[in-house]
Amino acid sequence: MIERSHESASKWSDRTVLLICLSIALVLSVAPALVSLTLPLPDLVATHWGMNGQPDDWQPVTTAVITHALIVFITTSGLTLLGSALNSTALLGAFAVGTGTFTTATLNGTLWTQTGDSMPPIGLVLIAALLLGSATGLTAGLTFRQKAQPTSRAEGSRPRATEPWQLSNTAALAWTGRVKVSRGVVVFAVTVTLLSLAPAVFMLTDPWMGVFFALIGLAMACGFATLAARVTIDARGVRVGAFGITFITVGIHEITAVGTRHVEALGELGGWGYRVAHDGTAVAFASASGQGLVLGRGERKDMIIVLDDDDIESAARTVSTLRERVAQG
Repeated sequence: MIERSHESASKWSDRTVLLICLSIALVLSVAPALVSLTLPLPDLVATHWGMNGQPDDWQPVTTAVITHALIVFITTSGLTLLGSALNSTALLGAFAVGTGTFTTATLNGTLWTQTGDSMPPIGLVLIAALLLGSATGLTAGLTFRQKAQPTSRAEGSRPRATEPWQLSNTAALAWTGRVKVSRGVVVFAVTVTLLSLAPAVFMLTDPWMGVFFALIGLAMACGFATLAARVTIDARGVRVGAFGITFITVGIHEITAVGTRHVEALGELGGWGYRVAHDGTAVAFASASGQGLVLGRGERKDMIIVLDDDDIESAARTVSTLRERVAQG
């Protein structure tokens, strides 16, 4: 009990994560601005580039520096506060840090390259900013996942019990399937990915811009592909993952109740993917509305995974049976 209390005390609360992200937002906006004011920049600096990779708008350097700082701070802090309002401080906080890093690297990177007689291709700056933002956001996400305190479950109905299979304890038991994916998600994913890739075809005057948009399209394609994640249930627990990477794991010993219920992805969760329910009672992975496998986790938020209607009962009974075996020792 002492070790558990010490471990809990060492975790970061949502308030701590919020303050960390807001502090990072301040650093990302102010520090580059101070650097910019010390550089030998021209009186007028380019602040916007056309699709051909050439600058088409200019501002006084002081105006540009202040504008960039405000954009970075408002973007990063806004996403952080949105995450706090949606009971998803750690998840959206990490996204905010990555987005803020990409934004400040893009805005200030294009500014700093104007100190010399010639500027590198804008596409090259965007690629560097994208890689830096992705690395920073991923690092923040992994850190928050490890250090953030498990979120407590709000008051609400517990999942109803599901009967286990009538099998001997020596019988091997496992279940594998995929999350349910709606047609709307597929159409949306294909459309957005193609729109992201389309500009790359026309970036003949600046190949680096073409590479940048190609990377954006590839990242979106991979991100949308995770919405059709594979779900595996066995003695090690319930796992959700894609491309060989597991991003959700619930150990059998953590599960206190198993059940099913209908989930409205947009109405209850506000979207698709890994979400936090609006009422604060659960976290969920949903790529469609439908029957969700509900895993009660004591005082922590329930975990809900939306599966095909034909698979939901067998998945729930598999978890229930494995949980019963753990309870029996």
